[in-house]
Amino acid sequence: MTIHEIKIEGFGKHINFDLSLNEGLNIILGSNESGKSTVAAFVRALLYGMPDIDTCKDRKKYRPWDKNAKFGGNMTFEHNGVVYIVSADFGKTKKEDTISLYNVTADEKIELNYGKTVGETVLGISAEAYDISSYAAQLSSKPDLENANLDYLFDRIMKKSEEDKVSSADILAGKRIRSAAESIMSQKNASGILENLQQKKASTESSIEKVNSVKAEAEKMRNDYNKMQQALNEEKDRHVSTKTDMAEVARAVETVSLHGDVKKSVKSIKELDTELAEAAQKAKRTRKPMNIIYSILIILCVVCILLLAFAPQIAKVSFLAGFGDFLMPWARKALSYIILGAFAVLLTLWQIIFTFLCNKNVHRTRDELFLCESELAELLEVEYVYGAKKHSYNRSVINEALDKHTSEYKRSRSILENEDNKNKMYSEHLALVEEYTEKIAYTKASADALSKSISEMEDIYVLQEDLSEINAAIELYKRRHEALVLAGEVMEDAYQRWQSDIGPAFGKNAGEILRNLTEGRYENVKVARNFDMSLKDSDGTLRRAYNYSGATVDQMYLALRLSLVKTLSPADGMLPVILDDPFVQYDSNRKKAAYLTVEKFAKENNVQVIMTTCINEPFYESSSVVNL
Repeated sequence: MTIHEIKIEGFGKHINFDLSLNEGLNIILGSNESGKSTVAAFVRALLYGMPDIDTCKDRKKYRPWDKNAKFGGNMTFEHNGVVYIVSADFGKTKKEDTISLYNVTADEKIELNYGKTVGETVLGISAEAYDISSYAAQLSSKPDLENANLDYLFDRIMKKSEEDKVSSADILAGKRIRSAAESIMSQKNASGILENLQQKKASTESSIEKVNSVKAEAEKMRNDYNKMQQALNEEKDRHVSTKTDMAEVARAVETVSLHGDVKKSVKSIKELDTELAEAAQKAKRTRKPMNIIYSILIILCVVCILLLAFAPQIAKVSFLAGFGDFLMPWARKALSYIILGAFAVLLTLWQIIFTFLCNKNVHRTRDELFLCESELAELLEVEYVYGAKKHSYNRSVINEALDKHTSEYKRSRSILENEDNKNKMYSEHLALVEEYTEKIAYTKASADALSKSISEMEDIYVLQEDLSEINAAIELYKRRHEALVLAGEVMEDAYQRWQSDIGPAFGKNAGEILRNLTEGRYENVKVARNFDMSLKDSDGTLRRAYNYSGATVDQMYLALRLSLVKTLSPADGMLPVILDDPFVQYDSNRKKAAYLTVEKFAKENNVQVIMTTCINEPFYESSSVVNL
């Protein structure tokens, strides 16, 4: 596949942007934030579409900066001698995207099957295979192996091997066998058929056990009920002659019970009486000096008013003439009388407020006393008139009722003591009868509840039939699982062929590319089935990739990418390679070796390589360089 021309109407920062590319190695040169990675992302979006929803990072990231621009564009490319134009108009969601493919050579539009992308239709590989081989995202050559469909890639490589066509079918069969075995007995979670049947069996057995247990408990309770009922009847017959006046006893109990509350109320009233006397005495001591001050100030105020009122008469008295002349100006002013009158009013208000504050605690205590007397009157069942004026009357009524209650209390105590002594055996009998009655009522209610719950439970015969069917199904699936495990072990041999045949050959191909990248320093590469890479060091020790520097690891995975492109590409059309600023971690020597290796790979395999970079190196002169 060779990309000839890219036209972006609106994608990220690019608006109405055109780019022409050549065969072989193309270098897109530009400073940071010039839109190099945006071009690479645009190519991938045309081939494999954008993320599903507008909230996804890439769809938001690449929405045109100019809101009036169309979100999309087109690309002209050639594959297997056929020229195509793919155009896209991206919306807010994948459902709103419109992607069309046109065969220019045959002058016809190609209908994309539902769910299929341009890359899958024309190139014949999935987006995951494209990302792990042809498309190296920004700043790193290492593919995302954790999220890749490695089984798919493994199968593609096996199919490309002419020597091992049968093993590819074996591998797919093995995969199906493992999938079937997992569906019966999952190793990762308890969601297999066998696990579900075991859970259903345990649940059914628990239900059967619960029904049997409830039935046994209900039967036991019925027997206990019958025994206790018989014992109660015998106890009643044994003491039928022992009788007492229960109404009189009940009244006596009520009176004795009431006496405790009455005593408590009387005690509270006495305490409140004491508290009220103390509060009144305290208020009196507080008010006395203030009353004296108030009287003196009022008298002074009255004297001043009289002096002003009789100022002319005072001035006529010879020895008070000077004092009268002093008072005359003030006497003629109405303001003087207003001030003195206001002062007298303020003194009166102040005296009223102070008196109220002093008596506040007295009023509160008195209200509590009245309330307590009201409660006592209610206990004694006599009328109580709320208020200070009726206090003496209330006290008299309450005292009479207390005397009556005391007499009744003494009589009730006597009745209870006599009954207690006289009917001691009957009391014991009564307690036993009550105990039997409570037990009988509880046992009968429990038995009835269990009987009801049994009727609401599943039929035990149906449960037993279900259990029999579940046991049969468990045995069947156990035999099936054993057969699948045995078949899986046989099919696992196909995977071993990767380690013995295909793996070394694939590793050799990647090793040759790595030798060019490292200028002969490393070439012995081992590629595991999960595409994890190991490298043989100078001392002959095989070490995992994480033991090496970031630049060396990047070189290893660049070699893996190029080897995958060579292996996965159709025989009549190599996949393009897009490397987005791949040599960031390299020093100048590694960068030059990498460039020469990629250039050689492009020429020898007739592969178009598009590489972005922000630094223009002298050795790029032999390539097609596009400046952004």
